[in-house]
Amino acid sequence: MKLRAERKAGELLKRLERDQGRAGQERCPTSDNVPSPYAAALAGSGTTRQDANRWQQVAEVPEDQP
Repeated sequence: MKLRAERKAGELLKRLERDQGRAGQERCPTSDNVPSPYAAALAGSGTTRQDANRWQQVAEVPEDQP
């Protein structure tokens, strides 16, 4: 179940808009002071950038077909 939850979280995080600025400085392209939706989601959930990255990698691996 944990792996399924991580896969789903990774899929959702991949869809969020993020600015590709300097590391730790993800901001919306339209505003200097507003965090990107991606950074806001991480901050709001207490998720580390390392966990988010790992979950997105897990989401890229195809699921086994029964």
